[in-house]
Amino acid sequence: MEKKPGWDAKAIALIAREHYGTYAKMFEEHDWPETGSGLMRSVQTRVVEKYGSVENFLRKHPVDFGSAENSPHHSNQASHGKPGWDAKAISLIAKEYFGSFTGMFEAHGWEERGTYMMTSVQRHVAEDYESIANFLNQYPVDIK
Repeated sequence: MEKKPGWDAKAIALIAREHYGTYAKMFEEHDWPETGSGLMRSVQTRVVEKYGSVENFLRKHPVDFGSAENSPHHSNQASHGKPGWDAKAISLIAKEYFGSFTGMFEAHGWEERGTYMMTSVQRHVAEDYESIANFLNQYPVDIK
């Protein structure tokens, strides 16, 4: 079966959310040492070290991908032409995967808190993920 780019990151993200609640909790349960922004840089390596492949990780942690759009074999791309799509994507990711902006900042080890989070979040995303599109591929959300 052909897999679309990013299917593995999407599968890991869904497993982290549905089976562990957050990436940080998944790392804690596996006794993986990384914290903060180190989680995202090492998650695929850790999964493959522990389970042999992302496919095996998925077999051990079944998740419901729902409709074809949520399948790890389908590319879920945002409508990048609409103004504010990037801020909306980041807000949805913070809420759906981390519970809040503060939770997202804590999980990545980003220092800012309060109103400073809003002014620095896109810079942090660009530094850690190279682009907001890559961040969205790592943490898929439905932007309408």
